[in-house]
Amino acid sequence: MKQPIVYIIDDHEIFLVGLRATIENSGLNVVVRTFVIPEELYRSMQEEEPDIIIADLILSISTGLEVILRARALLKNVKAILISSTKEDRIKEMCQKSEIQGYIYKSESEKDILSAIQTVLEGGEYYSEESGTEDIEVVKSYDKINPFSKLTKRELEVVVYLSKGMSYSEIAKQMNISSKTVNTHRVNITEKLGKMSLQHLIMKANIWGIVKSHNLYTNFKEKDI
Repeated sequence: MKQPIVYIIDDHEIFLVGLRATIENSGLNVVVRTFVIPEELYRSMQEEEPDIIIADLILSISTGLEVILRARALLKNVKAILISSTKEDRIKEMCQKSEIQGYIYKSESEKDILSAIQTVLEGGEYYSEESGTEDIEVVKSYDKINPFSKLTKRELEVVVYLSKGMSYSEIAKQMNISSKTVNTHRVNITEKLGKMSLQHLIMKANIWGIVKSHNLYTNFKEKDI
């Protein structure tokens, strides 16, 4: 029987090494690979298919969510767990929207972290108990990783209207601006968030609570924004 492959990505080397040792010494019959840079993880996925990816929520050059979304573009059904050093209740909902099976705090006991990994590998879900509080530092942390916090109010409006399947001319009429200005907003959105398909943009906006849709792909054709 093939051993499950566990990928872990975290740019805190001490935690990364410690978690790997914990898993390898736990009796879980798995193969563990560790990564610091997202691109290294993606390259490794070209050669083997991991069963689960454990990603730190906040990375120096990306976020765990972005890593998981991009990894799933390579391997659709890979399971995933986000792990974080801060207790942010809103992240649980974000994980559920993006079908991430687990969200655990780094402060959890080794036993609980191992339980989360085993539960997800077996097809279940595992979320740490909600903290019930949200202090200023936690809010700042959430805003730091939210890519849409970079956008202006008008740019966010354009995203919302795009999610409704509106054309540039329709958006211009709704916002009482020219189509040229709508296009300028679109260019600014791309510069701030990176080039992606319209489907990907709306999916991200839904995950981060910018728009709410239960059917993200009905009105959109695959094209770059």
